Amino acid sequence: MSTRRLFGGTRIVLRLVCLLGVLAVTGCSGLGKLNPVEGKVTVDGAPLASGTVTFHPEKPFDKPVEIRGEVKNGSYTMNSNGKPGVPAGKYNVTVNATALPQGQDPSKMTGGAPPTPDAPLGGQRLINQKYESTTTSGLEVTVPGGNYELKVSQ
Repeated sequence: MSTRRLFGGTRIVLRLVCLLGVLAVTGCSGLGKLNPVEGKVTVDGAPLASGTVTFHPEKPFDKPVEIRGEVKNGSYTMNSNGKPGVPAGKYNVTVNATALPQGQDPSKMTGGAPPTPDAPLGGQRLINQKYESTTTSGLEVTVPGGNYELKVSQ
């Protein structure tokens, strides 16, 4: 066996190891490193009881990414496509918070557009409607770093 052949095979193995290392760091989702993001949502200074926070990337990703966190007792933790954390970047933020009518089952609600006053499932907005749209919310965050406290009003 020639040394040339031996070293050629070694190069292939090293390339595969490097490729696997890159995939391990970036993940199969292609999102890259996910940074932990936790924060608070306050409404006129008081913790928001429940709702949803959504991060909308300033620069779109190659593939669809849902970056969302559920608000419970004023606190939220963000997930990207169901995995904990958020890719680095700048984001516009929306917050949705609706109190359901008595006896309404939240598990029967469908995702999609923010609730409206005439929506079949009804509900009362807990915050100002402007926070449901990226064009009017005025909320922005940069990941990693920064303060992830979101201050909204009714």
